[in-house]
Amino acid sequence: MQENVKCLIIGAGPAGYTAAIYTSRADLNPLVIEGMQPGGQLTITNEVENFPGYPEGSSGPVIMDDIRQQALHVGARLRPGMVTEVDFSSRPFHCKLDDGTEVVAETVIVATGANARWIGMPGEAQYRGFGVSTCATCDGNFFRNKTTVVIGGGDTALEDALYLANLCNKVYIVHRRDQFRGTMALQKQVLATPNIDVVWDTVPVDIVGVKQGFIKKVTGLQVKNVKSGEERTLEVDGVFEAIGVTPVSDLFKGQLEMNEQGYILTQPGTCRTNVEGVFAAGDAMRGPATVVEGIADAARFAEIVVGKPWTYEIPVVAIPSITDASARKGILAMAGPDRQEGSRCLHCDVVCENCVDVCPNRANVPIQLPDGSMQILHVDRMCNECGNCTAFCPYASEPCKDKLTLFETEEQFAASDNYGFLFLPDGQVRTRLLGGESVYDPEIGGLPQNVRDMILMVKYRYDYLYKDPAL
Repeated sequence: MQENVKCLIIGAGPAGYTAAIYTSRADLNPLVIEGMQPGGQLTITNEVENFPGYPEGSSGPVIMDDIRQQALHVGARLRPGMVTEVDFSSRPFHCKLDDGTEVVAETVIVATGANARWIGMPGEAQYRGFGVSTCATCDGNFFRNKTTVVIGGGDTALEDALYLANLCNKVYIVHRRDQFRGTMALQKQVLATPNIDVVWDTVPVDIVGVKQGFIKKVTGLQVKNVKSGEERTLEVDGVFEAIGVTPVSDLFKGQLEMNEQGYILTQPGTCRTNVEGVFAAGDAMRGPATVVEGIADAARFAEIVVGKPWTYEIPVVAIPSITDASARKGILAMAGPDRQEGSRCLHCDVVCENCVDVCPNRANVPIQLPDGSMQILHVDRMCNECGNCTAFCPYASEPCKDKLTLFETEEQFAASDNYGFLFLPDGQVRTRLLGGESVYDPEIGGLPQNVRDMILMVKYRYDYLYKDPAL
């Protein structure tokens, strides 16, 4: 049997259901194939406190059912089952389901997510959701002022440990080697944090806990030293496994471009894949993300499909030349009323561009993001701290300190307290944001979306700001 649809959505986590909501409201009558785990990874999260709209928190399954019901309410068609085969060689696209149906779609949205890697310890499944987790940002707050352990040695494990260290009295890191695999910046932060205790050359053996009727609680983690063979039990209240995730992307191998880890590659700052008409978002594209980030991805690429605002085409007017930028040096003019629109700016109240016009060194640069909104970027190497921007700011701000700042060198970054970022030789960026200093790959994600948009735009369209020292 063949079925023709305007929009096929593969996957039913936060990104998939949100895409269904947007495309349904645009009368695209989307068909969602929900897969083996409708609701995605959030359905195995016992409590969620960082999702908007639930002032007292809620369970992952409840949140996902609410989003699912909203998708149904606006007319999305949800179907259980699996997509077993896809052909993206020509448009419309042909996709086969496990019940034998062939779906022919004008547009395909891939939101298949990723599966957390579990170690497979004997007590792991028994205490999953009762002290055993793979998401520190989701569940960390439940272990405030308690003792936890993070298993792993990569960036995810180090970031989880640093996050938990702000909540817990003590955090162990259990790692099977004698050195971490994570970035050096994160290693230094971890080793300098007094309430983090690293247990080297050690592997987990089993989860220890107690059961009283329906109540289950973790009390420890049994570990073994790989060199001495010695076994012991760490007394902990929570166990966080951070050994990575596996993107659910095997179905698309040979059809969509992917990186070595299997994450689907998209055009910078967008959710467009290498195949016109096929989009990807959520964990399958960006790597591990919060539910809100998955929803933001879905909203973005659904609106590309719909053709409404938030399309991530980069406008031609957003690509100024060095000559254009230099020509305005020294000009003092009040910004026009078209910018007095209340559009929020990074680390400032309103995008009025006064700080742009009054800076004689052009250190405050207006950046037009892919959605058409304006943000002001402060360029550290152009600033001589003359104070003009502060004197002329109608909102009592200090743009040279409050704006997100682009740094050129490690020395500039270290000498400043500004929130901002520095491009590193290996393609990653060092950032200083509300949560502290970190190193990210902006192509994969992990950053707040507005900051990631700014970084990618500077990298691909405003690179003269940090590549041309003569400016």
